[in-house]
Amino acid sequence: MQKRFASLRFRDIMEKNVLFYDPANKEIVEKIVRHLKINYLPMADGKNLLQFTGDGIANATVVEISSSRQLDELAPIYCSESPAYNEKLLELFKDHGEVLFVFTGKGNPDCQILRGVVHVSDYNRNIVLDAIQSDVLDFERDLRRYLIFMGKRNEDMLRYLEDNKSSRAIKYKNDMHQFHEFQLSYLDDLLNFTNKCEFKVTINENERKSVIKLRNTAMHGKNTVEGQKEETTLIFNRVVLV
Repeated sequence: MQKRFASLRFRDIMEKNVLFYDPANKEIVEKIVRHLKINYLPMADGKNLLQFTGDGIANATVVEISSSRQLDELAPIYCSESPAYNEKLLELFKDHGEVLFVFTGKGNPDCQILRGVVHVSDYNRNIVLDAIQSDVLDFERDLRRYLIFMGKRNEDMLRYLEDNKSSRAIKYKNDMHQFHEFQLSYLDDLLNFTNKCEFKVTINENERKSVIKLRNTAMHGKNTVEGQKEETTLIFNRVVLV
C-alpha cells in the first residue's frame, strides 16, 4: 500500500508565491521586509539572496544561495527508510535559519530554476496532516486485520482488558457484539495487546508512545513541527508505520 506521507515532495509543501527583491521599488520592499521580519529575499536571478541587517536595505549584502540551502522540488520531505536523510534535513533547516530554497532541475546549472521557499513550519500544512492521518488510519486497520488473521477476536481483547483491570472493559463487554472484531478497540490497546500475544511483530515502548503521539497530533490537527528553546524537532522523526 502506498503511504501518502512518504509520497509527499517539497513541491507539495513549499511556498510558491516567492517575493523577489525588486531594486525599482526599494522603499516598498523595505516596508515589507520590516513588517514581515524577513532576513533575506531572493534576487531576480534566482541564484543570489539579498541579506538584510537591522539597518535595512542600505546595508544589505548579496550572498549566493549555496548548494546546502537548495532542495530539489522532487525530493521527499521525509524518508522512512533513511533516518540519516531526515537528520540531515533537520540540520539543514537549523543551519540556515529554518528556511531553504526549492529548485527544479537542481544540479544542472543550465536549467536550474528557483520554484519556491520552504520553512520548517511548512511541515504543519494541512496536506501533511491529512497524509499522516490517512496513514495512521491505514495502520490501525492493518493492525486489526493482522490480529484477526492471527486468530484473535473481541473475546481475546476483552480478557486482556479485564486482566489489566482496564476501565474500558465493562463497556467493551457490553458493546463488542454489536461491532466487527476490534472495531471498539483503542489504538493503544491494540498495540499493547499485540505485544502481549507475542507474535513476530512487536512494538517497543518508545515506538508505541511515538505512534500514539503521532495519531493524536494528526487527529486533533496539531502541529507536526514543535519549536522550543530554539530547538526544532519533527515529531514523526524515526516513526515508521509499516
